[in-house]
This record gives sequence, C-alpha cells and structure tokens, in this order.
Amino acid sequence: RAVITLQLEVAERICSPPGSKAYGILSVVSQLYGTPRLAFKIPSSAFQPKPDVTSALVVVDFPPHRPELDINECHLRTVLRAAFQQRRKMLRQSLKQILKEKEVTLPDEWGTKRPEVLGARQFVELTKIIYGPGTTPDEVAGKVWRGKLDDVARL
Repeated sequence: RAVITLQLEVAERICSPPGSKAYGILSVVSQLYGTPRLAFKIPSSAFQPKPDVTSALVVVDFPPHRPELDINECHLRTVLRAAFQQRRKMLRQSLKQILKEKEVTLPDEWGTKRPEVLGARQFVELTKIIYGPGTTPDEVAGKVWRGKLDDVARL
C-alpha cells in the first residue's frame, strides 16, 4: 500500500475511470499495477507556506504479487503513447503507424473505439493483438515507465 499526497489534478488523473476527461496514460498505468483511490482533498490552508494549489491524499493498494501481463511493457508504453496522443481519434487512426509497421489490422470492435473508453486490462489485450504475447527485456524491466526509453529497447 502507498499513501501519497499529490496536487489534486494529478491525483484525479491517477484515479480517473475510463470515459472521464482526466483519464489518460497515468490512469491506465496506475490502475494496471494497483487500485488507486482519492481518499480526500487537502486544502492549501493545511500547508505552511500556503501553496496556490489544492492537494489530495491518494491511497494505492497493490496486489501481493506484480500482475503477470504476458506482454512486453515497452510495447504497452508505445501503444498508450500513440493512442493518447490523439485521444479523440478512433484507435485505428491513432495507432495507424504502429499497425502499418507491424502489418496488423485491428478487428472492428477495437478499431472503432477511442482510447479514453478502454480500461487498463483492455490496453494489455490491445497490445497483445498488435505485438503478440511477450515479456519485458531484463535490461529495461522496472524502467519502462521512467522518462525516455530509446527506440531500440521498445522493439
């Protein structure tokens, strides 16, 4: 379990459900590895000096073991970034370049969806459709979601 104080906007992004305006990559990744919930808001008056933002306490419960995703998490990161760069487009359009490179056609039930409506596990399934099952290379395991990854590591 993690208990974290964050700026309210970040807390909302972490805890947002699919279909909400704040839902994005941070939401998907947070919800894939744990169960985050916004416990309560913390007014700026609770801090000294008083910040210009409202904060929130987020509680993330983690399962006893890291979930087995059966994919290369670098591929998941690539899919998430491409999908959410054009969040209002259908997946067949936002993932067009990846699909062309991998010579894959999305089934209609996937291609006509927008990224903001898919849950975290659905993104794992989408990644399997595009890249097939796999594992994350040892040299990047644990670093997939931190900063930049060079393109070679993702392929």
